[in-house]
Amino acid sequence: IALKHVGFGTVNGADGKPFKTRDGGVMNLEDLIALSKDKVRSSLPEPNEVEGFGEKEIEKMVSQIAMAAIKFQDLKNNTASGYIFELDDFAKFEGKTGPYIQYAIARINSILRKAETAPGNVVITNREERDLALKIAQLCSVINRAEAEKEPSIISDYAYVLAQTFSSFYNASSIMNAESAPIAASRLRLAKLVRDILTLLLYLLGIEAPEVMLKKANA
Repeated sequence: IALKHVGFGTVNGADGKPFKTRDGGVMNLEDLIALSKDKVRSSLPEPNEVEGFGEKEIEKMVSQIAMAAIKFQDLKNNTASGYIFELDDFAKFEGKTGPYIQYAIARINSILRKAETAPGNVVITNREERDLALKIAQLCSVINRAEAEKEPSIISDYAYVLAQTFSSFYNASSIMNAESAPIAASRLRLAKLVRDILTLLLYLLGIEAPEVMLKKANA
């Protein structure tokens, strides 16, 4: 096996210098994970507030989302570049973050559970469907380019853009109230493809995708 060293930038504070703890020490991974978990936990419901989600289930979700936030933040930038550590930014459920991609997957899971028909053959009926299909078709070239350039940010960028493209598609293309059953089945197929691809992309980045994502009321 041939090994290749890939240089990596630094995690910096707001002053542009390597990030440190409040007492001036170097931030270690254990502290970073604890900070991220505390931030994520504050945005989720309390244990047993949602049926079926006790302390064990909530803490598992906290861990999955917190690790996604940390890993995606590291891997969404060019590996040679440093980045500013801002906990409030990378643990958000919106924007170019790990939790945003996880939430997109959970959202599609919910759509598939509620659907009254099965995914069918893809039929393009509007611009948003076409844009999504073209974005889906880029998967192989994206993975090949990421491997060739040893650059995981290519994967994270594609995941983010794909999730955004799906959101535009979903807002313009009703699934539950589609014009016909074949069109509904086609749109479900596109949704399932996106779900599966996003799950694969997170896996390649070492990130788990929860089946369900919860948010605290008014969070």
